[in-house]
Amino acid sequence: MKNKYTDAPAERKWNYIFLLHARYKGSFARLARAMGIPQAELKNWDAEYKEDVMQWIDNEKKQAGYTAGENPDDGPVPDEGQLIEMIMRRLGGTIMAETDPSKLTRALDNLHQLQANKGAKNPSSTCSTVTQAIEERLKKGGKNE
Repeated sequence: MKNKYTDAPAERKWNYIFLLHARYKGSFARLARAMGIPQAELKNWDAEYKEDVMQWIDNEKKQAGYTAGENPDDGPVPDEGQLIEMIMRRLGGTIMAETDPSKLTRALDNLHQLQANKGAKNPSSTCSTVTQAIEERLKKGGKNE
């Protein structure tokens, strides 16, 4: 008699073990209920495929930019000032790489509009470094140095 669990293709077993560890956090009971597979079969497959699956998961995490055991969502949430600083650094690089003066002009117009809105709320605000960088870039004709 043929058993649909023991005769399942290796790829299907590997995929179930991947789900077990990536989605169900190693809970045999939860995956067994969700997929209708006996826990004993899952445990057998886990013994066979766990090492390969975990290696694959770790490689994917490294490619995504963090190592095993680190989750970027677990770190502290940046405050408003930190986010602004991160954005300003990124914008600075983007501005220096931009060669299209029309894009720089639109960005400058948007920044002036935002600054006017901010100035209405906070009259002591000064011109941002991003706005200055765009103005400088436009004065140079949008050409790379």
